[in-house]
Amino acid sequence: MRIRRITAISTAAALAALCAAPFCTAESAGDCHEALSDAFRKAAETVAPCVVQIKVERTADIDTPPPGRTTQPVRPPAVRALPREIIEKFQENRMYHARPAGGTSGVIVTEEGHILTSWYNVSGTVKSITVALHDGSEHKAAILGRDEDKDLCMIKIEAQGLPAARVGFEAVAKPGRFLVVVGRGRDSKSYTMTTGIVSAQQRYRGQAFQLSARVNYENAGGAVVGLDGRLLGIVSHISHVEQLNRAGLNTGVGLAAPSPGIAEILDRLRAGESIPRFRGPFLGIRFEQGWKEKGVKIEYVYKDLPSRKAGLMPGDIIIYFNNVLIEGQNDLLFAIWQCDPDQKVGFTVQRTVDGKEQTVDLWAVLALRPPEEELKKLDVEYNEWKKSQAGGGTEEKEPKD
Repeated sequence: MRIRRITAISTAAALAALCAAPFCTAESAGDCHEALSDAFRKAAETVAPCVVQIKVERTADIDTPPPGRTTQPVRPPAVRALPREIIEKFQENRMYHARPAGGTSGVIVTEEGHILTSWYNVSGTVKSITVALHDGSEHKAAILGRDEDKDLCMIKIEAQGLPAARVGFEAVAKPGRFLVVVGRGRDSKSYTMTTGIVSAQQRYRGQAFQLSARVNYENAGGAVVGLDGRLLGIVSHISHVEQLNRAGLNTGVGLAAPSPGIAEILDRLRAGESIPRFRGPFLGIRFEQGWKEKGVKIEYVYKDLPSRKAGLMPGDIIIYFNNVLIEGQNDLLFAIWQCDPDQKVGFTVQRTVDGKEQTVDLWAVLALRPPEEELKKLDVEYNEWKKSQAGGGTEEKEPKD
């Protein structure tokens, strides 16, 4: 059956107004702004019929917030005397690392009801998934395949003759290109749009590109299109779990899985395949969680791993990694993640020897991140070491890399 695609719109008139001169004069500025606004709006209108609302009912969510975070609104003593609206805003910010209630977004990619969305949107222990189309009609959906590195999942509804966005038509979006993000998380009958530009390529090892448009939990899984209405990518890598969301949320920077890369795995997702994750590099240390100064203080160094072989010791403070200044744990995690297994890396640590502070340069060859069963053995190793220390006993698991 021939798939009916949403075709690209013509924005020639709007773009001609923008490109007719190298700059806008004071007199023509209003016309330039109106032409750009018109182009953004038409691009959103083109893809909007393909964008759906996704509602998920769960018995359990993925993971838990990182140590030190809370999912419950808290009213700290220091702010109890503040006006109510400020307290409410503070509580809202404390909910940053909790998955909010409500819908998210997805994009129809075939006439027969195949829908791409963020894997995060449908992860956890799921009881049911309901998809609402732009006309308000609702359909039950089933999960097919997923690619967690791209943060993508294919779900399927039973339907025919649906409007579908064309995947893979566009080349990799170049920095500076205007774009529109279209979502439908809150209301299935109306869409949301935010605008910006492509701000960087090759994020997450080429699994995503960076955009300056505002992204959030509601438009996660939504469509990213150019001014011609063609699909550039799917909004991805939004999560309430800090380790899965290194780029942040609502910071003015978002991420999207690029359309050409999606096209390469589309058939595998439709077939129900779960594409294995890239296991990534591994150093083999455990952070000291109470550390408040700059750098990362090491609590424990695992045996037979690159960290121990390099000469790292408990109490060392990592201040540079591959010439990158390390302010805190996230800096170090991100810097390691940018490397390859078996890559030689250098770092600078501060350590105290005989009461004197020293700065030491060390080198290591990163390992391949162990599978889950091996990571559990590392937890056992750490807990045994903890018991052997003065005042020992096990503690809550802490980040390791």
